[in-house]
Amino acid sequence: MPASILVAVAMRKLSLLLLACAGFLAMTSAVSAQTVSAQGLPKPMPLYNGTPPGALGHGTQDIPMLYVMLPKKPTTSAAMLVIPGGGYEHVALGHEGFQIGEWLRAQGMPAIVLDYRVAPYHYPIEIEDGMRAMRVIRAHPIASAYGALRPAAIWHRRLAPTATRRIQMPPIPLTA
Repeated sequence: MPASILVAVAMRKLSLLLLACAGFLAMTSAVSAQTVSAQGLPKPMPLYNGTPPGALGHGTQDIPMLYVMLPKKPTTSAAMLVIPGGGYEHVALGHEGFQIGEWLRAQGMPAIVLDYRVAPYHYPIEIEDGMRAMRVIRAHPIASAYGALRPAAIWHRRLAPTATRRIQMPPIPLTA
C-alpha cells in the first residue's frame, strides 16, 4: 500500500478513537468541566505576532489564539493540536477544546487548543490558522523542552486533516 493510504487509514482510526473518547467525556462532562475550572484555563498565546493576515479588525474574534496544556509527567513525545468544531460560526472551546485538552493532559500528552477565526471570516482563513498552528508548535520553545514533538491534529472534520496534510512545511517561530 502507498504510504499516503496508510497515513489516511491511521488518521481515520485515530479520529474514531478520539471520537469515542469524546463521547466518554460528554457523559462525564460535569467532572471534566470542574477539572478545567479548578485549575483555571491556560494563558492564551497569540498565533501571530502583530495583526494576523486577512484580519478584519483588532478585536478578540480577529486574533487566533493557542492554549498550551502541558502535563506534569509527559508519557509521550507526541503532542495534539486540538481544533474544536463549531460549524464555522463559532468555536466550541469548552466541550470540544478545553475538555479534550484536559483529558489529553491527564493522559500525559501535551495538548494545544486552537481558537481560530470563524464568521465573518471565510475559507481559507481557518485553514491557514490551522496550518500556522502546526508550524508554530513544531518551532516553539515548549516543543524543545519536551524533545522533538510529533504534532498531530484532532477534531474538526475539515480543518484538522488539511492542517496535518501540509506538515512537510518548515516550522516557523512566533516571531515570523
